[in-house]
Amino acid sequence: MRSRFGLAEFIIAVFALGAIAYGFRYAVTQGLQIVIASQPPAVKPSNTYPSFNWTSCDLGLSKSRAIVSKPCGFESTPYEVPQALPIQQMSEADSRKAALWFSSAGLLPLGVGIVAVLVLLILRGLAAKAASRREYAALERLAGLGPDRDPFDREPS
Repeated sequence: MRSRFGLAEFIIAVFALGAIAYGFRYAVTQGLQIVIASQPPAVKPSNTYPSFNWTSCDLGLSKSRAIVSKPCGFESTPYEVPQALPIQQMSEADSRKAALWFSSAGLLPLGVGIVAVLVLLILRGLAAKAASRREYAALERLAGLGPDRDPFDREPS
């Protein structure tokens, strides 16, 4: 009987830990998806960086001596200052939804843990009750034997 309750306690503990891990991961994932979805899109790099024309430049690498026959001209393209855009912020509804998911990520493991502990306590109480019934029955059998009889003797004399 005790092994049956021990197996039940083990199964409940494993199930509770699995539910806690999955619930925490799911809640955090949902909260992060909401936060990421409310972010502005990434700024794409533009072609405003300086570039140089290397086609008419001779560095003299193909000659025996490093003599530059034609100097290189480094004339960059004009730099355009990107326009400043207002930062997009998360809406109030998205903020509340993300806060709810992150709060549930913290409270869900606590709730599942409390329920699991209560179920384990109930199972231990049932196991103790069953054990006390067996002990009571054994004590009644011993009390009915009388003083002359050996409690380990199987056959009455």
